[in-house]
Order: sequence, then C-alpha cells, then structure tokens
Amino acid sequence: MSTKIYTGFLFDTTDLRKIRKYLMDFQKELEPVITAGITKWLAERVSDMIDRAEFLGSKKVKEPLYEAKKEFEERVKKIKNTSLRDPSVDWNFSVTVFPLKNKMLGMYFCDNNELEKLWLAKPYVEDYHYQNQTDQPENVSNKEWEQRRKDWDITLPGLGVPCLSGFTMDVVPNHYFITVFRIGAKNVLKCIPSLTDRVKPIAAELVFRDFCRKKRIKEIPKSHEFESYFKYIDWRKTPEGKKAFRLMTQQIKSQFSRLTKKTILGRA
Repeated sequence: MSTKIYTGFLFDTTDLRKIRKYLMDFQKELEPVITAGITKWLAERVSDMIDRAEFLGSKKVKEPLYEAKKEFEERVKKIKNTSLRDPSVDWNFSVTVFPLKNKMLGMYFCDNNELEKLWLAKPYVEDYHYQNQTDQPENVSNKEWEQRRKDWDITLPGLGVPCLSGFTMDVVPNHYFITVFRIGAKNVLKCIPSLTDRVKPIAAELVFRDFCRKKRIKEIPKSHEFESYFKYIDWRKTPEGKKAFRLMTQQIKSQFSRLTKKTILGRA
C-alpha cells in the first residue's frame, strides 16, 4: 500500500499549551498577509475585467470591484462545497496534531504557497514527511527514515484519515472570504498592476486571435484545443511570433487609461 505524507512535520515540544500558542500566534500573523493577498487578487481581477471589456469585446461590468468581490466569495464557497482546487483564491490553512509517546507530529493542509513557506520557516517546525514509493532525501539516514515510517504507521492506522486520528485547528477559518468586503477601493487601487503587466495578457490574446485567423482556425475542437494552443505557444517563440507580440504591445499600449477610484467602482 502506498503511503504519501507530504506535509508531515514534527513540533519542537509535546506541550499542547505551547502548540496552541504557536498556532494562535501564527493565526494573528496571517491576518495582514491574507488581506494583502486578497487585495492584490482584487486589483488584478478588476483591471482584467476592465481591460478585457475595452480591448477584447468582453461584457462591460457596471461595478467591477463589487463584481470581483462577489466572484471571490463564490469561488471560495465552491471550494468548501465541492473540495475542488482553486489556489488563487484559497487561503485556508489548517493543522492536525498527533500526540505520540515522546513526540508531537502534525500535518498541515494548505493550497497557498505563500502560507506554506511561512509555516515551514517557523523555528518550532521540522520536516517529518514520509513516502514509501521513493527513496528518502539525502540528508535523512536509513534509520531515521524507518523511524518516520513507524511513527506514521502508529499515527495514521487503518484508512489513515488525519481528522479521525488527531486534533485539528483551522488556523485560517473557512469563512475568511468575508474579509474581501472590508477591503476598500483606495487599497485596491494601490495594487493595480503596472501598465506593462496590464498590456501583456491583452496583447497576447490579440496576437493569438490573429494567429488563429491567419491559420484559418475558426473553431478548435475540444479534443485538439490544447494541441492548437501549444502550436501557438511554439510560434510565439519564433522571431515572427516575438515580432508580432512586440508590435501589438506597442500598438495598444498608448490606448490604456489609468484606473481611478471611480473607474473600479463603476462611477466613471
């Protein structure tokens, strides 16, 4: 039977009171990090909505910031209700603790790289992952790797379901999406992508459309859509493709307008 415990770790203490404090302190530390991350997402989404309506013929949104907030809320709820992955809006973070005789193991559950890095950088956390379908890391001895196997066999018996074997804390509650409605237009404006970053995806889409038209690709069958797109990506790397993207970028860059508070609120 295959064992894959990628997010296993070891606490530096067996004192549950200390561990609780670690988690509560980490929770406080994450509040501004998550707010900043959501604000950045909103800024990127709002600018994308406005730019796509202006240059690509997408439907114009009356209140871009409000619509972006609603989209964020709906996508987070979908994660909770369906367990489908959506990392760009998923800021959930939970930890399950497993008390053993002389050590305290844990597993973290997270789909956000930034939160994961912050957690693994903590001085009270040590990597203790284990998997039996590959060799151990070079810095782990055979003896230590075997001990990890024994510890995890004890920790996760039977079906090996973490929530049935340990104590779980939602470090970031799954209703964190309400934070999105506290973020004002002023803060979102500060995170609007640069002009260069706004132009790139629009230019790329316009060049792709030209590519399809010249190649007489009117409708790509779903079974071949990836194949056709990869052909475009390969073409973009050629001198002809690079030139087409450069010229398109120069052509549309001057047409982009600066986004204001009124613009993102739909009051312009």
